[in-house]
Amino acid sequence: MFNRFFLLMFFTMAFGFSQEETIIPAQINAIKTLSEAQGFTKETLDEYLVRNYGVTVHGLKKSQAIQIINRFQSTNPPKPASGEIVTTEIKIPEPIIADILEVGMSKRFYLVDGNVIEGTITAIEEGTCKIKTVDGNLEVPVNEILEETVDLQKKDETRYKGPIIHETFEEIVIRSKYGDVVIKKKDIQDMDRYQGGRLVPKTEVKKKFYQGEAQLISVFLDPTAFPLESNTFYLSGLSMGYGFTERFMITTRFASNFAGDLNLHPHFRIYHQKTADTEAAFSLGLGLHRAYPYQTIASRFTHFINVLQDDSTITTLNEVGFDQDDETDEFQDFGKILTEPGGNKVYAEFYGVYSSRRKNPTGRGKVGWTAGLKVSNAFMNLPEFNNDKYEWANDMPAIPFRIWASFEYDLQKNLKFIGSAWADNGNRSRSMGEVMDDFFGNDETQPFIFDSPKGKYNMFDFDFGFLYAVNENLRLGIHFQQPYIDIYWKFLEL
Repeated sequence: MFNRFFLLMFFTMAFGFSQEETIIPAQINAIKTLSEAQGFTKETLDEYLVRNYGVTVHGLKKSQAIQIINRFQSTNPPKPASGEIVTTEIKIPEPIIADILEVGMSKRFYLVDGNVIEGTITAIEEGTCKIKTVDGNLEVPVNEILEETVDLQKKDETRYKGPIIHETFEEIVIRSKYGDVVIKKKDIQDMDRYQGGRLVPKTEVKKKFYQGEAQLISVFLDPTAFPLESNTFYLSGLSMGYGFTERFMITTRFASNFAGDLNLHPHFRIYHQKTADTEAAFSLGLGLHRAYPYQTIASRFTHFINVLQDDSTITTLNEVGFDQDDETDEFQDFGKILTEPGGNKVYAEFYGVYSSRRKNPTGRGKVGWTAGLKVSNAFMNLPEFNNDKYEWANDMPAIPFRIWASFEYDLQKNLKFIGSAWADNGNRSRSMGEVMDDFFGNDETQPFIFDSPKGKYNMFDFDFGFLYAVNENLRLGIHFQQPYIDIYWKFLEL
């Protein structure tokens, strides 16, 4: 099963990276067929491609070909220019010079000689733009700055066209025919960008991504301070949740619900500060379980369960495991060594978490960190043992706790590096095989819940891995500690 999963992840990622390859014959035939249906000839098609992509059909990349095919199949496909004179010599048209330049305009400026400047216009005097950049103050003739325009469609199907006035990592300001509009980038469904009248291929836009696709509400099993977007539902391998507002969400562990342990995990963001380059938040969270299995609580702390040997030596349960039954040759059920508690006891956990993320100094994506603390009343719910072979250790701590610090870094628009370190007096490391048996219930424990008593106790530990955004909604992750594989499926705007 896991071999298949890894193969699926490999081919999915390989497909994404293969989009830079040269156009294939099937794509060439599709472009020619679709363009002919719109009235293009071979010559006018070449002129259209050179004007917008700088190459003829045979020089396109796979990803460019996909974009062109989609445009021809859209409700508003390209048409050959009216009255266009067909010539056998292809001429690249002159670039369009910026018509709108204003003091205070802040964005990337593309120049006719190929230079790219990111900064803010501080003054326009005698045909010269003074632009303040991180590298110094520059003076650029206004007739050397290319016009930069966009044609975008929002997720609510609103559409805007016009030159870019201002742009940050989160939003873009466009001067439409009817006034300036401010568009949040997270609300954009599709966007075509033009520089000097030339359509910028999607591959070039990806090289200048502003923010990674995978915005994290957790790193591995630890939450961040950033909740789900409002009206958003998600499903993972362990839980599901819904974002009611930008500040409040609720999650639940669905497997526990099906087993009779109804549970809710509200998450409140009580502090939030955001600028164009940075964002920080602090959140409080609570977990309430109506009938949390006492075996599951005890299984997290088997390293604090002493096993009394016949020779009077003492070892811990996670070290020696259970004895095998002489008649059935099966290992003893963990629940059989514990006394049934009188009535259901409410299990509760509480955490506080602070997160910060900022613009990557390289200009590509973001980098962020998180620190949090979680405590619970688990030890108050632990039952006694029903025989004399087991006992709780004298050095058992008073409160179960977990302290963690995590890190995230955008490597590409759809690939993120994540890492975490923690101190947890209930933490045990286990092999991937043990984790899979636990998750699917092959070890006779509840499926889809990590409740196996096995594992080596490590109070201090760390983990790292990668998270890949297959698309806006589906994300896959792989790392080297429990649960090893992350699957996260988000449904926007229910």
